[in-house]
Amino acid sequence: MLALGFVNVYFVDNGEPGGEWALIDTGLPWHFSAIVREARRRYGNQKPAAIYLTHGHYDHAGSAAALAAYWNVPIFAPEAELPFLTGQCDYPPADPSACGGWLSLASRFASTRGKDLRPFVQPLTEGPRGWEVIPLPGHTLGQVGFWHEKSKTLIVGDALMNVSIDEWRPRTGLSWPPQPFTTDWFAVRKSLDRIVALQPETLCFGHGNPISDPSLGRQLADMTQCFAIARAGRYVGQPVRQASDGSPIVAPIPPDPVKKPTKLAALGALAAGAYFLLKRKQNL
Repeated sequence: MLALGFVNVYFVDNGEPGGEWALIDTGLPWHFSAIVREARRRYGNQKPAAIYLTHGHYDHAGSAAALAAYWNVPIFAPEAELPFLTGQCDYPPADPSACGGWLSLASRFASTRGKDLRPFVQPLTEGPRGWEVIPLPGHTLGQVGFWHEKSKTLIVGDALMNVSIDEWRPRTGLSWPPQPFTTDWFAVRKSLDRIVALQPETLCFGHGNPISDPSLGRQLADMTQCFAIARAGRYVGQPVRQASDGSPIVAPIPPDPVKKPTKLAALGALAAGAYFLLKRKQNL
């Protein structure tokens, strides 16, 4: 794992020097250089066999196009995610009303715009060598995980997190997918059952540190018994569905009365911070 602020990417290989390796997820656009440096440290000048995406949100596919062009390798993404990764459409808008705290505020500024990863992106039919593709939809229409049977390791994308960010002070701990960006809670429940059925001993998350514990499967089973569909939010009663052309079917979305004042307040805070910083430098 390479931790890049609040998001992780994964380098997977067969453990043999000079053996084939692959990259799972690509962080944000400005993470390109950090990923390339880590790849060189681990594998020298050997490029990956491919880039794999658990899903196409901006914090998982942000550097995908630049890395694919740099290495001249394909990007494999779940078929249901392709409309969002070929310039066809945007992801459903975030829903700040689904939770509170820092995540609700941040979701008002986060991009849900689709990307165009052509000509590199291709439908995902199988995982990296030794890894099985596990469908884990709910957070997005096509999210998948990657399962390594021998080590009982599952890379879950955002099907689960090891950080709680729906409060003003984020804390470590297993939690459900990020609520403002999760568009089908009924599918989330089915994905959680699928994870429990695998009985993983190591979970690797898109957000938060991995967890390794032989009793992890039992812990997950106990946790999912307490699962409750999010209490509020536009996607609770009206989950997003996929049209025949792959585009999302989203119920009419009411305007967010807090969004504009929140943005203005944030811009004001940034401007004030810049002003006082410059003033301080002038006085030194």
